[in-house]
Amino acid sequence: MSLEDQKVVLAMGGIDAFKHVDIDDFVISLRSFQGGIERCQYGGCVSPAYTALKPAQQIAAGYWEYLLKSKPYIAALQAITDGIREGKTIRYEQFGWLPLPVPPVSEQGAIATFLDREIGKIDALVEAQRQLIELLKEKRQAVISHAVTKGLGPTAPTKDSGIEWLGEVPAHWEVKALKHVGEFNAGAGFPDAEQGLQSEELPFHKVNALALADPDDFLTTGGNTVSRETAKRLGAYVFPAGSIVFAKIGAALLLGRLRRLRRPACLDNNMMGLSVRDGNDLEFIRSAMSLVKFDLISNPGTVPSLNKGQIANAVIAIPPLAEQEAISAHIQQTALRYRELTTEAEAAISLLQERRAALISAAVTGKIDVRCMAPEQAEAA
Repeated sequence: MSLEDQKVVLAMGGIDAFKHVDIDDFVISLRSFQGGIERCQYGGCVSPAYTALKPAQQIAAGYWEYLLKSKPYIAALQAITDGIREGKTIRYEQFGWLPLPVPPVSEQGAIATFLDREIGKIDALVEAQRQLIELLKEKRQAVISHAVTKGLGPTAPTKDSGIEWLGEVPAHWEVKALKHVGEFNAGAGFPDAEQGLQSEELPFHKVNALALADPDDFLTTGGNTVSRETAKRLGAYVFPAGSIVFAKIGAALLLGRLRRLRRPACLDNNMMGLSVRDGNDLEFIRSAMSLVKFDLISNPGTVPSLNKGQIANAVIAIPPLAEQEAISAHIQQTALRYRELTTEAEAAISLLQERRAALISAAVTGKIDVRCMAPEQAEAA
């Protein structure tokens, strides 16, 4: 809770008041007004916070699964539950009067079969685009790894780095610990009373800001700021613009996110930063740091942690400054190309999801007649 700046509530009561549900029953969840009513895939029980619905007559459960999670139904549900706060139980009396399209059971089955087939095709295309996005991430990282360990000259003489994970590096590169390229400092703890201010000079970043960086990996200014006077009084280091920042404790550490600061800022005590010295290219150093295996150099345990000495002694290979800059430019051009391809794939996913929602809405409300529709006709629809 502290590391992620989130609240967690755990129900510890017994199960006496829990409700039994069977396969193909439906359950009204605390978020039904956001995402529809859920179909039970297994027999079991639900907590008293949920309402269980059992069919009063024969139904084709597949049809109702699509209908009760379709956009038109969710919109109607939201209209009648207006004012219900998130986390509050939705009662049957609040939505039971909503009129529903109820075709004959045979037609319900035909609609479900049609949607299973067509939605399956759309979902397969969405999955293919998601796999492409993951492949682009892997290829981008491979380009970075090769550039910061082998350089851009394929015929350059090499030497053994003496570091197992680095292997052979260009002969004219130096193998150095990170402490020789910059200064590491840890973030500081700020009392709650010193947080949440929005008009002070210095941004104050918590560890969850690492997940909210912009596309160029700069931390975005959130709702927390502090004054220089407060930072000085609390002994908090002010990280200069351009510092490379990362988590130093907890699960966030193992994600290896390396972000940048656009402006001077303070960090919370779950983070650390590297201020790169002159004579080194910031982006090259950050790219080289991305190869450091944080999970191997940190203190293991339920809550892994990393101290200044451990990261400062991590080793990278460093070329002359001009070559660092050339490699950084190459990496940035590659990242831009892969980002454009990723954006195209994300746009394709968005269009497919819109098509998916529109097809479900049309089928469950009778806008298209699927009873005798052949597969080729379904695709045209």
